[in-house]
Amino acid sequence: MASDPNRLTRGWTSGTITQLANPKALVFFVAILPQFIDPHANLVFQIAILGVTGLAVELIVLSIYIAAADRTRKRGISPASRAWAERVGGIFLLGVAASVARE
Repeated sequence: MASDPNRLTRGWTSGTITQLANPKALVFFVAILPQFIDPHANLVFQIAILGVTGLAVELIVLSIYIAAADRTRKRGISPASRAWAERVGGIFLLGVAASVARE
């Protein structure tokens, strides 16, 4: 099945705009990036390398998420599997909440 190039372009554009408008990503890069920059070296080059590396890693991770979601959508998910996934997700969230509460 061939993909519609216009659909892919719209999806890419929508995803890019969403990510650029995400304040969490901006805060993350502003908080983390300076730790890896040598102030005595070429700053623009270092920021470019770190930015491209971050984008590449994010592209790979998000592509895996998309592939998994697409596969699940095409195959469908049974009610038992859905309940199991919701329980596991709930356990993880409770673990995060407990961790935050301990601090």
